[in-house]
Amino acid sequence: MPDLFPIINVKLFFMSTFRVDNPSELRYADFQKIVEASETGFSMLLKEVNCATKEWRDFVRGELGKGGGVLYKYISKEEKAYLNVDISKFCVSNFSPSEVLSQQAKNWSQLWAPPDPQLKQCCADSIYAFHMFAATFIGAYQYTIDMFRKGLKGYRRESPGVDIWRASELKALPDSCINLIARCIEMFVNSLSWPHQFHLFLNPCLGKKEGLRTIGLSPTIYAVWNRSQQETRNWELDNIAEYDTCKTGSSALFAAIIRNVDAEIAHWLGWYAGSIFNDFKKFFDSMNVNILLEEAIRTKYPPIEMCMAIQQHMAPRVIKIQQFVGKPIEVYNSIIAGCKQSVPMTRVYFLRGMPEVNKSGPKPDEVVGKSRLYVDDCAQSAKDPIASRFYNKLGNSFMKFNKLRLRLKLGLSDKGVVCCSDFPIAKLLQKEININWKVFYKISKDARDIGVSYTAGIKRPFL
Repeated sequence: MPDLFPIINVKLFFMSTFRVDNPSELRYADFQKIVEASETGFSMLLKEVNCATKEWRDFVRGELGKGGGVLYKYISKEEKAYLNVDISKFCVSNFSPSEVLSQQAKNWSQLWAPPDPQLKQCCADSIYAFHMFAATFIGAYQYTIDMFRKGLKGYRRESPGVDIWRASELKALPDSCINLIARCIEMFVNSLSWPHQFHLFLNPCLGKKEGLRTIGLSPTIYAVWNRSQQETRNWELDNIAEYDTCKTGSSALFAAIIRNVDAEIAHWLGWYAGSIFNDFKKFFDSMNVNILLEEAIRTKYPPIEMCMAIQQHMAPRVIKIQQFVGKPIEVYNSIIAGCKQSVPMTRVYFLRGMPEVNKSGPKPDEVVGKSRLYVDDCAQSAKDPIASRFYNKLGNSFMKFNKLRLRLKLGLSDKGVVCCSDFPIAKLLQKEININWKVFYKISKDARDIGVSYTAGIKRPFL
């Protein structure tokens, strides 16, 4: 303890503890009292720290036994520090926000507005044709104050879009003001057109461990209207599919655990088990609008809701980094992730094709495993006591899935993983995927499956 004494402010310590005005008048006995008092205080502090450490350790162990959900809020901020964008890391020369914004706009415009005049014209024609199609469903649409309040209920968004409204501000408005907004929305929907002031999407950038990603900030009034509509939800409930694990009564954790349980049971039965985990390349940013609108008609998606939503998704987008804003970027490809209709749109995209992926052919070697979707996470899994049939199941499932994603004009990245209980089979699948589909998947003994470790039943997964 005496080694720490020089860093103590003696004057302040004595004035507050021993009420000594002039430290120069202290005697040796007084210094001994300081040391004794400091050692006593240090012992008490150390005892409290040890006690608190034990309590925290017991708490963590207890919560981990329950699943660990309560512990998420204790994750250190440093682990998510990468979400804050440091502009200086993206500057080529001087600290120039406009330079970074221009570079990001160039990068994202390759996805949102590919240099393809035919694609641009097809997108415009498809939107116009769908607008005319939706117009046949327009009646005397009515929008009430209660519907607007329903959309606001539980909505806590405080980041304004281009309409400069916050959810808390709208909640504070009296009914007389809400009534005016409701009348405007009623007019917008009956004319199938949002005002041109709404046709701009803010896209703030968030950091990733490698690069940046964007999130979409729609006009708040559009978001509230979206939340108040029941037709889209009714369509989803009427079109619940077995392959879709992002549905009522399911979750990402449940889908991953089911795959693990199937593989573990197969392993203890002495069967072969495994999965192929795919990673789409910029899934939402590469969705084809022409295909989306065609599938919306074929699957009987609510036309009015789709018509109003697609106007927002195709509105010009503005990149925002910190408080710096770039120039509008034209959009004729991709949809916005985070909109209330984004996930239903992904269901529209796959609804007709995925059942065919899970359907076996008439020949014995045309058997398939299970292909499952959780929004933009897709995995093929299979199990079988015979090695050749297991190989056919997993390989055929991947082949049929790839034919579908090529028709839907979606790309795959090289982040995919093959995880099998038998390494030679995994090696054969990796080679076939690389040769036939030009993507290189790595082989792993354990893979992250929507946040849960998948081990093909060989060992216990880590949650």
